[in-house]
Amino acid sequence: MHGALIVTWNPDQWDWGAAYLDAIDQTVKRVKVKDSWSTGVRKGGVSPGDRVFLLRQGTKGRGIVASGKVTSEIYESKHWDGSARPANYVHLRWDVVLAVEDLLPTEVLEEAMREQHWRPQGGGIMLAANAALNLEMLWVAHRDSLDVEAEGRLGRGAAQGRLQDPVLRKKIEDAAQDRLMEHYRSRGWKITDTRLGSPFDATAEKGGKLLYLEAKGTQTLGAAVLVTQREVEHALAHAGSTMMGIWSGIKFNDDDEVDRNSGYFRIIPFDPESGELTPVTLKWCPDD
Repeated sequence: MHGALIVTWNPDQWDWGAAYLDAIDQTVKRVKVKDSWSTGVRKGGVSPGDRVFLLRQGTKGRGIVASGKVTSEIYESKHWDGSARPANYVHLRWDVVLAVEDLLPTEVLEEAMREQHWRPQGGGIMLAANAALNLEMLWVAHRDSLDVEAEGRLGRGAAQGRLQDPVLRKKIEDAAQDRLMEHYRSRGWKITDTRLGSPFDATAEKGGKLLYLEAKGTQTLGAAVLVTQREVEHALAHAGSTMMGIWSGIKFNDDDEVDRNSGYFRIIPFDPESGELTPVTLKWCPDD
């Protein structure tokens, strides 16, 4: 994994203006937003493909508010404050830009990654790969939490536009299942598609052995996936015979079809008792 570059934005010193609101709207629609940003005093050590996170500072909301990828080496240009002195910049593409009220708070970052300084004087901080992965996981978990909170909201939250699109969600689910079935089919298993009406997606039979297959696709790192009560109950009843294929980091091509070369695919035993089940919704039955 590449490292991660931390750049900063202090709205008390520079107003991103209407371009900020436009970036929120565009990334909700999964449109990557081209931009350039100051790297502070940093003049090197950044490469195209590095992850970049925007740390909002100032007096009106502090925390990570955007993520993307670096698309250039560092270059020098006129200073963003309008003065005659030069400044260092990188070109980048934002993939997620959140509203201020949805940011990942500095307090959460400080508690989870205490070794890192989260109130710097300027941007250009480069995280090592392990720290970058920790931050990525925090960011993904935060965005997932916004998905749950956004169920009844309209027009807010970058993750909402991606994950609540039923067409794209169906494409992700089907792509993950097709990949899982093909994995076993190519190894001589007889595959039966059972995705409709069953608590598992397919069965695989070979040499008198029967496996139940469950597939999950996600655009996140796949540290957690959503499972239904029926899926959990079936897996518990068939311990040792249920396998889960998780395709994480799924991306879409420009034609809104799943990029078959994106992300990471792994197959693991689906044993609900070996992990942690966290309820994300509650069912309430009111009294008559």
